[in-house]
Amino acid sequence: MTVGVDTSETVPMRAAIVAAAARRWQHALVDDSGRNQLAYYRDLKVGTLNLDSARLPQLMQLQSGRPVALRHLFPDPEAHADAMKRIRAVRNTMRMWQEERGVEVGYLVTGVASWSEPSRTPRAPVLLQHLTVKPSSVLQTDFILDTDTEPSLNPVLLHKLHKDYGVVIAAEELEDLKPEDLFAHLAKLAEDVPDFRILKTNLVGTFTYAKLPMVDDIGDALDVLSEHDVIAALAGDTGALTNLSTETGVTVDVPDAVSPADEHVVLDADSSQSYVINSVIAGQHLVIKGPPGTGKSQTIANLIAALAAHGRTALFVAEKRAAIDAVLDRLHHVGLDDLVHNLHGEQQSRKELARSLEARLHRARVEAEPDTADVHQRLTA
Repeated sequence: MTVGVDTSETVPMRAAIVAAAARRWQHALVDDSGRNQLAYYRDLKVGTLNLDSARLPQLMQLQSGRPVALRHLFPDPEAHADAMKRIRAVRNTMRMWQEERGVEVGYLVTGVASWSEPSRTPRAPVLLQHLTVKPSSVLQTDFILDTDTEPSLNPVLLHKLHKDYGVVIAAEELEDLKPEDLFAHLAKLAEDVPDFRILKTNLVGTFTYAKLPMVDDIGDALDVLSEHDVIAALAGDTGALTNLSTETGVTVDVPDAVSPADEHVVLDADSSQSYVINSVIAGQHLVIKGPPGTGKSQTIANLIAALAAHGRTALFVAEKRAAIDAVLDRLHHVGLDDLVHNLHGEQQSRKELARSLEARLHRARVEAEPDTADVHQRLTA
């Protein structure tokens, strides 16, 4: 006699659990509250710079992606002094975000959308262009402003209109329009939004929406998420959690029995760190917690090297750039920094990606495998 398990209800139930969790995750990630300058912009005492009084030819030059000196935007000495104070504050914030988190937050804004809400009036930037600010000299008597040539639509604006009013706007259909035509088309699409209008203004400020792409990814990939045991288990599905509860032969209270020939630890690792590395290599799913100074960066570097040695890949994500740099430094010191491609900073262009991949392929062709048999025998003995 055979006993079958009816799974007809399992898949829909699992999908519903994951979908409910996905909504909670999205809600936690989205910040369209009054704190978010991309939804409720406000002029700051020194942290923003309004460009409506700037010279029009120079402003158009900046919008076209050509560098402009701040003095040429504001030739009047008093106006230039005020602009200098503001742009210094903007630049300081930009540098802080770049150094701490590897995120670009400086933007040139064209157009601000506004409409009526019961509690407060939203003021959402419409078009955003990445901004760079560099001193014109060592003495910093002036600054050079430069922008990307292609502006992008504020994704928080599109998300808020969709969430609050059901207005679906595909950014792609507005990409090739000039600002005036884009504003008119956007206003037409949002005609049912109370008192919707777009103010034709220009300004410079710092804005962050690093988490919004995660919100969109969660919404677009619900089917894929529900099929993944780890995601479903995190969402609260007990069946997925059972699937993950597999014996791997790695226990925390047993000495490390991996032979030297099969171990690819490139930095020192104590017993608890070795347990983590062996568990991951064995296919276990786990969460590791450790206070500062307990060797998390060292363990991550060891994990990257060990996974690479087994022909597997790793994605390392950190909220702060310093955490990524710490791991990269450790791999660099053992000559293995080319195992990693850094997706931030100067390495994010396609040209740099192609160059670094070519260098790694060349190293793979010429690298000789060391003879470690004697060392392994001595270690085992």
